[in-house]
Amino acid sequence: NEIDVLSIDVDGIDYWIFKYLKYRPRIIIIEYNSIIDIAHGSATVPYKDIFENIGRAYYHGASLSALNKLGKEKSYSLVYIENTGVNAFYVRDDLLCLWNEYNISPMWKPNVGRMGGEKLIKDFTFFNVWLI
Repeated sequence: NEIDVLSIDVDGIDYWIFKYLKYRPRIIIIEYNSIIDIAHGSATVPYKDIFENIGRAYYHGASLSALNKLGKEKSYSLVYIENTGVNAFYVRDDLLCLWNEYNISPMWKPNVGRMGGEKLIKDFTFFNVWLI
């Protein structure tokens, strides 16, 4: 009755799906938008029932710092970021003992295919995320 792995990658309201998720999967893989970290810090796009970013390049998702804050609030820890700077892997805190032997040091990484994209989103609206 427990979900092992959940991947969230909808190019839009990923943060809000994670925030209001009623289940507690063991592992959550979620796409982050490294461009937002550069342009707006800890932020996410505002929630909309129908999210569209047509004609608004790179306007989707959330920054890694915003997802990290939400992860802490929901008792998840960042354990890995893939080298391309796109997906972050979170493990439920009660299972972290399984990762102790690996000495993982996660950090923000840019999406190398989107360098300079922060200029394209500088004037868009974002929702600032604060740690509660």
